Amino acid sequence: MSNFEFTEPQAKFLRELWHRRDPDERREWLDKYSELLNEELTSLIHALADQASHDGDHATAWAWMEISRLVVQRLNQPKLIANHLLQQGILDFRQGALRQALDAWGRALLLYEQSDAKEELAACLVNLGIGYRNIGERPRA
Repeated sequence: MSNFEFTEPQAKFLRELWHRRDPDERREWLDKYSELLNEELTSLIHALADQASHDGDHATAWAWMEISRLVVQRLNQPKLIANHLLQQGILDFRQGALRQALDAWGRALLLYEQSDAKEELAACLVNLGIGYRNIGERPRA
């Protein structure tokens, strides 16, 4: 975790959450510390997942994404759900699961279109274009 800038409460919270492997324990922990849940925290979780994926540690990347899923589920904000789906698609793409990546990006696109997240919308469209090109669907790209 040292490559990222965490506040001490964020770092402690994520360490504790990481070590709680039981889904019910994680939910309880999220309920207990719900005041720490925000967009910045989800971005940090996505950065951790992305770094693990870059390092080839896909199991850790997906474990962070499960934590992200729980957090964005709690926050229930369309943009944050879309951010989660965008990152999920990136991890799928890196592992060669192109159809799953396209599905995640397509769902993210629908959510971004409902928000004012223009940069994220653009990133999602770029990823969709790359994904469709990679499966040979150039007209859709």
